[in-house]
Amino acid sequence: MHPLTRRAENAVIRSAQRILLTRLKQGRKIGTRRMAAHYCQLLLAQERRETVVALYLSSELRLIKSTIISVGTVDHSWVYVREVIRPAVLLDAEMVLLAHNHPRGEALPSKEDREVTQKIVAGLKIFDILLMDHFIIGRGGIYSFAEKGRLK
Repeated sequence: MHPLTRRAENAVIRSAQRILLTRLKQGRKIGTRRMAAHYCQLLLAQERRETVVALYLSSELRLIKSTIISVGTVDHSWVYVREVIRPAVLLDAEMVLLAHNHPRGEALPSKEDREVTQKIVAGLKIFDILLMDHFIIGRGGIYSFAEKGRLK
C-alpha cells in the first residue's frame, strides 16, 4: 500500500468532515463526549490558525447549528462571550459545545482559555443553557474542560 501524499490526506480529511457534518445535520445525535471531541478534532485538525467553533445542541444532543466564532492567528484567537451566547438564545439551544485548536501547541488551556470558558459558563447559565464542554485540540491530543472538572 502506498502512503498518501499530504494533498491526498487532506482530501480524505475533508471528505470525512463532510460526511460527519451531513450525518449530524440529518438529525443524528452527537451521542457521547468522545464522539463530539472526535468531530471537533476532524473539524479543526487542519486549521493553520487558531479557530473557535460552537456547536449548538438540542436537549436530545442533536446538532442545531455549528458556527465558527473566531479565527485568529497561529497562537491566539479572540472570543467574545456574547458571540457564543447570542446564537444559543436565538436558536433555542439547550446546550453548547465549544472547541478550539492550538495549531502549534499542546492541548492545554491557557489562563485566557480558562477565564473565557468561565465567563461563557456564567453567561449561558443566565439563560438556562449548559456549556456541555470546551475542547482544546492540540498536537496529539484533546483537552476536555468537563473531564477535568473545569466547568463549574
